[in-house]
Amino acid sequence: MNGNNTINDRGIMTKLKEKEQTILIADDELLVREVLSEMLTAHGYVVDAVSNGLEAYEQYKKNSDYTLIISDMIMPVMSGLDLLKKLREEGSDIPVIILSGSYDVSAAVEAIKSGASDYVLKGQDAEEAVIISIQKALEKQQILRSNKRLVEDLAEKSKQLETFNNVLKITVDKLTKVGASLMSERSLAKLLDMIVRESRDVTNADGGTLYVLEDDLLHFKISQNRSLNIFLGGIDGGPAMFPPLALNENYVSAYAAMKKEIVNIPDVYKSDQFDFTGPKRFDESAGYNTKSMLVLPMIDRQGVVIGVLQLINSIDPDTTEIVEFNESLIAIAQALACQAAVCIENAKSYETIQKKNIAFGRFVPNQFLNFLGKVEVEHVNLGDATEQELSVLFSDIRQFTSISEKLTPEENFRFLNEYLRYIGPVITGNGGFIDKYIGDAIMALFPGIHAGVADDAVIAAIGMRRRLSEYNEERKKSGQASIDIGIGINTGTMTLGTIGFETRMDSTVIGDTVNLASRIEGITKKYGIPIVISEFTIRELRGPGKFHIREIDIVRVKGKEEPITVYEIFDADPEGVKEAKIKNLKAYNEGLSLYRAHRWEDSLKVFSGLDKLLPADDVVRLYSERCRNFIEAPPERSDDLVVRL
Repeated sequence: MNGNNTINDRGIMTKLKEKEQTILIADDELLVREVLSEMLTAHGYVVDAVSNGLEAYEQYKKNSDYTLIISDMIMPVMSGLDLLKKLREEGSDIPVIILSGSYDVSAAVEAIKSGASDYVLKGQDAEEAVIISIQKALEKQQILRSNKRLVEDLAEKSKQLETFNNVLKITVDKLTKVGASLMSERSLAKLLDMIVRESRDVTNADGGTLYVLEDDLLHFKISQNRSLNIFLGGIDGGPAMFPPLALNENYVSAYAAMKKEIVNIPDVYKSDQFDFTGPKRFDESAGYNTKSMLVLPMIDRQGVVIGVLQLINSIDPDTTEIVEFNESLIAIAQALACQAAVCIENAKSYETIQKKNIAFGRFVPNQFLNFLGKVEVEHVNLGDATEQELSVLFSDIRQFTSISEKLTPEENFRFLNEYLRYIGPVITGNGGFIDKYIGDAIMALFPGIHAGVADDAVIAAIGMRRRLSEYNEERKKSGQASIDIGIGINTGTMTLGTIGFETRMDSTVIGDTVNLASRIEGITKKYGIPIVISEFTIRELRGPGKFHIREIDIVRVKGKEEPITVYEIFDADPEGVKEAKIKNLKAYNEGLSLYRAHRWEDSLKVFSGLDKLLPADDVVRLYSERCRNFIEAPPERSDDLVVRL
């Protein structure tokens, strides 16, 4: 014995056959048929024998299980060569060995070309030649058939692979698209809703529920069910208040979160591992049938579970039957759950940053960061600064000290916050932002994002005075005294930046423009008018004709040598006072011109007449007094008309 081979009594190596093989012999000579049959039977083959090619053909058609055919070359009715050609024409690949009594080269060549496995001469040594030829033919046939099966298998696998690749491509494209949508969503509420919706879609799940893990409790966030048209939680769903799930309870979601394991249950109510009392109650009340369930922990990049995604009833798209979540769907859902965890983590971080920015924005205005070219407050460095053309507005409450003395500290803060609740939105609503509160005073900046740098500030000042009237009405209803404010506005270049030291810094605005605005606000008290603006603000007004403006005086404020002209905005005056000022504005301007021309008597006549028409006008009364003083003691220089403040 040698492997699977053996040697017969004539010394011929014979391959042991794994299964019974049948050989069909076709020869017109009986003796040849008997000799071949005896020989082949001795070698373990099953033999059938016929006398011509036609019989062989018909026998083969009846029994296609023949392993091999041995056919004589020349026979009556149908020769071996004709038999061979007919079989090959019909597509048969059965091995055929041609026997011949004489060697004919041309006949041998034709037989081989026609598809014969071999061409063997009859004779004394024919037995050995036939056995060897059979073995070679069968080995070749086995190889050919094996190759054919391999090619067919490869073709089938190629087809399967192509189908798989198409499905994979569609899945990857879907997951990529879903992932991009999830990553771009910053709203946590919208994101959670999207996660459940997309997870149901890619896994053909009828329902989905999402829990977020906080403080060792699973908090319900979203629940959706397509067939029942139920949408609870999320931005578009109805409200739902379900108690949180503790991780030590026997719930499948708690188990998935604790063990960080995916749980796939083909039939929920045949499982006794978890408590499904809740789903059973739901099914009974809603007429539903919870069957297959897939529960996935959502694990972030640090390996921390941040929530659980629960999907129920995978629907076969072809049969619409409820089926088990298969391996491919689980892999898809797992990939999506991993993406979801990262996205939830990012959304939470974004919300934290937003809340922080809002909180910082209450102390450091976002507009200030924009001017410094910063996006986040943590990017601001000590010494960051920029120059800007802005309007700056100062306002304070008249006689605040005497008012505050009558209030407790708590009442003082409550009073200021009530006042600022009325006034603050007017500033922000007109494109300004409050840079700082200085006791009862406000300092606001206007970059001109609405009507213009100067226009926005003036409109805001008018709005502040009108809101003050509304606030005073509320105070009167509660038995409180009215309050008054003065507003000063200046426009020009100023420097915005940060000052302080490494552990304590603040944003601020510095420059002559700011200092002058503060001085101008003080002028409102001296002249008894609510809103005063500088000549620099007048120059920057894009629509000066839409405001009611009156020139007040030429002043030299403390710290500045150059005199400036200041003006009153009286649009917010009480209606009667405003109409009287408008009606007498021409006479007022005439009296002011006479005053500047040192014609004191003529100016006095004008202002005295206006004093009767505008009895509450402190500016008119002030000029009347000045004219009387200058009549008695004229100024030595024109410069003496400039008021020092």
